[in-house]
Amino acid sequence: MKNNPGKKTAFSMVLALLLTSIFWFSIDKSAYGASPSFVESKVEIIGEDQTYQLEIKDKVAGSKYKWSSSNSKVARVSSKGIVTSVGKGTATIKCKITYPTNKSKTIKCKVTVIIPATKIRINNATEENGAHILKLGETYNFNRDITPSNSSDKTYWSIGGGDPECIRVVNSSNGIVEGTKAGKVVLVATAARKATKAEAKKSIVNDAIIIEVVKPSATVNSASIISNNEIKVVFDSPIDEKTVIGQNNILLDSIDITLKRNIKGVLAGDPGKLTAKLSDDKKTLIITSSNRLEGEYGINFTSKIKTVDGEAIEEYYKQIRYEDTILPEIADIILDDSGMIVTIVFSEAIDFSGLKVSNAAIVPGSSSSPADPLTISILNNKNNYIPSQDKKSLTINLSNIAYSDYDKVFTVVLSGIKDLAGNAPANYNLPVYLRTDTRPKPQARLISIARTSYNTLTAIFDRSIQYGGYATINNGSTMVGIVDSQNPKKVHYTLSEADALKTGIQTVSLIGWQAYNVDPSDTTSYKQHTRTISFNVDKSNPVLLSQEFDPETNILTLTYNKEVVLWSDSGVFNASLVTVTDEIRSNYNLTYSKLATDDPKVIKLQIGNMTLIGNYTFTLSKNFVMDTFRNYSTERTITISNSDGVDLELPGPYMISQSTTNPSQIYLDFNDMLDIESAQNVTNYGIPGVTIISAKLEKNSKYEGARVVLTLADESIDISMERPIKISGVKGYNGIYGPIIDYTSNVYLRDNKKPYYVGPPVFDKNKPNEIRLRFSEEITGSMVVKVTQLGTYSYVIGNSVSVSGSEVIITLNTIPDRNAYLRIEIIDNKILDLSGNQSSPMSTQVGVVAQY
Repeated sequence: MKNNPGKKTAFSMVLALLLTSIFWFSIDKSAYGASPSFVESKVEIIGEDQTYQLEIKDKVAGSKYKWSSSNSKVARVSSKGIVTSVGKGTATIKCKITYPTNKSKTIKCKVTVIIPATKIRINNATEENGAHILKLGETYNFNRDITPSNSSDKTYWSIGGGDPECIRVVNSSNGIVEGTKAGKVVLVATAARKATKAEAKKSIVNDAIIIEVVKPSATVNSASIISNNEIKVVFDSPIDEKTVIGQNNILLDSIDITLKRNIKGVLAGDPGKLTAKLSDDKKTLIITSSNRLEGEYGINFTSKIKTVDGEAIEEYYKQIRYEDTILPEIADIILDDSGMIVTIVFSEAIDFSGLKVSNAAIVPGSSSSPADPLTISILNNKNNYIPSQDKKSLTINLSNIAYSDYDKVFTVVLSGIKDLAGNAPANYNLPVYLRTDTRPKPQARLISIARTSYNTLTAIFDRSIQYGGYATINNGSTMVGIVDSQNPKKVHYTLSEADALKTGIQTVSLIGWQAYNVDPSDTTSYKQHTRTISFNVDKSNPVLLSQEFDPETNILTLTYNKEVVLWSDSGVFNASLVTVTDEIRSNYNLTYSKLATDDPKVIKLQIGNMTLIGNYTFTLSKNFVMDTFRNYSTERTITISNSDGVDLELPGPYMISQSTTNPSQIYLDFNDMLDIESAQNVTNYGIPGVTIISAKLEKNSKYEGARVVLTLADESIDISMERPIKISGVKGYNGIYGPIIDYTSNVYLRDNKKPYYVGPPVFDKNKPNEIRLRFSEEITGSMVVKVTQLGTYSYVIGNSVSVSGSEVIITLNTIPDRNAYLRIEIIDNKILDLSGNQSSPMSTQVGVVAQY
């Protein structure tokens, strides 16, 4: 065989490469067999600016090392592996090792930096005679300063001496302490690695105070007149509300206010009816008089007043004086989230009977175009300014001003007002600036959503909502949001029966809500916003905590431990009666009707048919009330008595409502028959700012009571809002009851102002297949139109009609010719406003030029 030098050479090269690979493979194998690692995988460094050298074992010769720290605010590392502590916390130190083969490995070490405390001091103890005074049953949250401020030590709170039964440390890791027994005790705060007894024993860094627990006193700290119809009383202990406040918030005789003569012999003014309200902590009582306070009064607090612990207060007397010499003024002007409703706030209650509004005009320099006469007329009409119930503000809705005047600043002059003491403002004429604000704003932000009742989810936003959007549960059926009538930042979504049965954590998604005047470019609500919430419901029964009956008004007040609603708002109790003459009657029917109340835990009932004096015993049925999660009450038997006397004044209506089909009619429902003449005397009724045309007695029955229908002038209610209704002079049938003296109740009335067309039609060159008809307010309903293009060859253009906001939008099936005249014939107009008012008649034919 012939020798081949070329083949020998190639073989030699392959052999050499193979041997080299085997050599390096043996190095890698050897290296990974004893892989590099930190000597310590966890390191603890105590103090700042301390160093620690990290060591690596089983290093591979020729390797490169790159160091890093996951948190340089806790620890940093040098290129040599020297770790320096910076602040408390933990950090991971990494070292990337690159072998001679260019392969790499990263090793890690957890570094914990401890900053021990050098000093601790309890900083909010208030010492009297060397001790912090804590009332029996009171809790107090002690706090501490720790040095250095960035110490990683915790605080352990403990009892260090004295009577350990005097206090209870609610939680050893915080300073909340409760007084449990009269006496003295030492409270200790210790800085330690952990807030445990074992760690605290190792520490010498502590501070201590003496606590003296005393029995609560029961005295009046102060009593003073703070306004022309308010007296403020401050107690030093929480007061039992039932000992100072009776039915309908009437002040009880446990506090007696008497009229005194001043130095000139002038007797103080009669304060009238006195009502009261207790603060949440039960220590501050505000007494409100129905009449203006003026002069000197004596106020006496008797031992009938009890603390929540049942202790009688020390009797207290003080002479108080009030002379109103402060002139009223405008305190603030508030524009709501809709940008349309302005509230003028005064410094005190105002007598608006002489109010005049004039000189409405655009603020000079704020606009180049003149104001629309409609706007000026609205601004100058004093009936558009609605006083609040407390007489401290006026509200005007500017949504009805001309569209062209939106976002302009106007000024009007208020005059003829005075406070309840007769003081006029420093300037007779008060200039007021009014404006609307429809400028684009960010979309409302979703704050939270929760299940608030058996079939309700409630979302809360950071701005008032105009349209509630939609909600889904786990991408299931869609729920439409309804804006809360009392709080427009709340939106309620009604669960289906199937969804209401769900429990545990559920995923809820919201989309499509709309606040007022949202920037068109803000698409925040166009995408789903998802929250996970608990659907678990409370299964406990509502419990009746107390019942109170007022024989003067025949009102029964039932207080429950949670929010409840009546199974039926009216009905009959089958009672047994024991009269004052010891006559016993069974199966005596008492009627009841629900009365409005601000507290959802309280049910107020107007009891009827108590014509005999005595004790009535009846049973509240098992399902008498239901809580928000459909749990029913248990059976309860109670007794009420009218033997303490009756009031000959006719009881006011048990229900006031607005017709659902005709907003110009108000229904007043009474439990008792009425005198026909006084019931139909229109002057016996009043609604501020609203004209009542007639009063008609629609029903008058011994067994069914009476109904008076008030008919209001069209468009006299221009704003949907709560308004006071006043009744006086109405008498009971056949003299059974005397006339109502001065009955006032608030009721939410929808406006009865008809929406009207504010043409001309709008043809948008950017949307040449669309025509918009504008109305004076937000609308709903439907409209049928016929659109004809006029010209040499006239023809009808098919269309569809929709409603959005305050506009009717006519969408044409084809785009009309440029500059063609379009005749729009109104075939059927069923446009309503949101209160249900049919729109005012409009021309049956309008036209517009298709300019694009």
